[in-house]
Amino acid sequence: MTQNRTSNNYAQTLLGANCAQVQETASAPFHLLYIGERVDQNRKYLNYATNDFASGFAAAKQLMKDRKNAGVPHFDVIIVDLAAVFEGLNDFSCFLRRHQWCRDTPVLYHERSLSRTDILELGRLGLVDDVVNIETLGQELEQKVRFLHNTKVFLRENSADIKSQKVVAKENSRKFLHLGRRVFDISVALILIILLLPVMALIMIAIKLESKGPVMYCSKRAGRGYRIFDFYKFRTMRANAENLMRGVQDLNAYDHSENNPVFFKAVNDPRVTKVGTFLRNSSLDEIPQLINVIKGDMSLVGNRPLPLYEASSLTSDRWAERFMAPAGMTGLWQVIKRGKKQLSLEERLRLDIKYARQHNLSRDFWILAHTPGAVFQKVSM
Repeated sequence: MTQNRTSNNYAQTLLGANCAQVQETASAPFHLLYIGERVDQNRKYLNYATNDFASGFAAAKQLMKDRKNAGVPHFDVIIVDLAAVFEGLNDFSCFLRRHQWCRDTPVLYHERSLSRTDILELGRLGLVDDVVNIETLGQELEQKVRFLHNTKVFLRENSADIKSQKVVAKENSRKFLHLGRRVFDISVALILIILLLPVMALIMIAIKLESKGPVMYCSKRAGRGYRIFDFYKFRTMRANAENLMRGVQDLNAYDHSENNPVFFKAVNDPRVTKVGTFLRNSSLDEIPQLINVIKGDMSLVGNRPLPLYEASSLTSDRWAERFMAPAGMTGLWQVIKRGKKQLSLEERLRLDIKYARQHNLSRDFWILAHTPGAVFQKVSM
């Protein structure tokens, strides 16, 4: 659940004119309430002009009531940085649910104040929306808060269905699906890593012989629930590829009109090495993501985890639902549209949302069965 600070320089270089649109959304008034006693230590990590601070839950409730009576905008997010006191937290959670003006406000707990047992207990009780590290969360906070707020609104508006016996049975089925998925993912990933060890060794040698730089490429990606994690691939570009971003902006395959999310994929990218071209066409560059699968960051099947500059443009009600599916190495749009040049950005996102709404083990097996054919199709084109 730990989040990591990510520089905006890469996104600013990539987005160009569209970057202003994303920043304008992120710079809207943002009201944050910090509940804890380490205000001075954490003030630099909560660098918002509209911060308020409370030493405990009682003080926080009174502050929120005073702001409501004064007509001051309610808080967008509440961050708790206290030793785990579940009784007090439960009372505060009930207070939020009782009042319409704050019932959809996301509550985040600073993980520094929690033990591993506390985190598991919070998850079981459902008293907070996420556990984060505010010291490394950085600019992802506002996007994460918007996603959590949209999720809370969706669940509340559909509460009648959620409470029905049919939905309860469906929830039990989802728990079984999650357990079955993890067992399957870990088993298959371990087997594939063992079988592919010779191939991985050859790939690493080829990368080192062709160009200087690390064999592996690691970047921050947003997966299920906008969870940020380290994403692994074999390096397919020259070592200084990010410094050459300005020169390839015109090669973007996606339409970046004013109303579109910000996505980037270069056609015939000159930064890609010869070995990298082969690895990309054959999808062998994605083998290290099996480590992400074992770690639990990803599943074998799901929606592709997105770079943060892309994920930050998908927090609106229209597209946020695609983050409710697990992140995956392969997915629905890859097997349906891979190798076809006429895949629009909106079509790709709609397929992501379709998978998020309908994913199950049988569909995942179907996608896995069709993935080799999709890869072969791309290589042969």
